[in-house]
Amino acid sequence: MTEASQIQTAHVSVDLACFELAGQTYAVPIARVREILATPRLTPLPDAPPIIEGLIDLRGTLIPVVDLERLLARDGALSGPRNRTVVVEARGLVVGFRVDRATQVVAATADSIETIPELTREAGCVVVGAVVRRKDRPPILVLELDVLIDRVLRSGKGAPSRDEVAA
Repeated sequence: MTEASQIQTAHVSVDLACFELAGQTYAVPIARVREILATPRLTPLPDAPPIIEGLIDLRGTLIPVVDLERLLARDGALSGPRNRTVVVEARGLVVGFRVDRATQVVAATADSIETIPELTREAGCVVVGAVVRRKDRPPILVLELDVLIDRVLRSGKGAPSRDEVAA
């Protein structure tokens, strides 16, 4: 069962942390958000895949920071200032996603949340699990955090392993 279907069936309403990225409003379940903060100075990691911009030290915990726009972009073109970092926990991992700005917390009711059409999912669109409809406003796209984590993990698969580097 996807995170989106759990949102839709498990609760009458769910609180979603919303943020903007390249002019689009996205959201993640607030229960998975540890913190939203102004993006601090990043410590780059020389051998990290390009998707991982670096680390932050958040009250004694080192957290990798990923540029969410780069993770989602098909053409690699980046826009926006990415001034905020949304720190989330998914699959037992903590990661920060850089976004343009945090906007609001929305209490989405079950009747306003729809899973994406099956054809879209079958065609490979798995990052967005649900859509929150809003009257007279663009929809909010609810991201699948587990899928995003999978993409981050796969981003380094082309890099040499530690054993290859040592050899």
